[in-house]
Amino acid sequence: QYDFLLYGLSKKKRFAPWMKAKKIKNIDIVKEYFGYSNEKAKVALEILSENQLNDIKITLSKVGKK
Repeated sequence: QYDFLLYGLSKKKRFAPWMKAKKIKNIDIVKEYFGYSNEKAKVALEILSENQLNDIKITLSKVGKK
């Protein structure tokens, strides 16, 4: 069975490219506002509504101007 894998597949097709992590929208905003890690920010994004995310964006933009 190993001979098939060794001789049956060409060297170019033995390895697959790395899977890239998906970019989650608004995760950076939640991490900065609450000081959360990636896992906690993902859970918080499931709970927060669009209105709350907009309020957080407005608050962070006001804080950044000072």
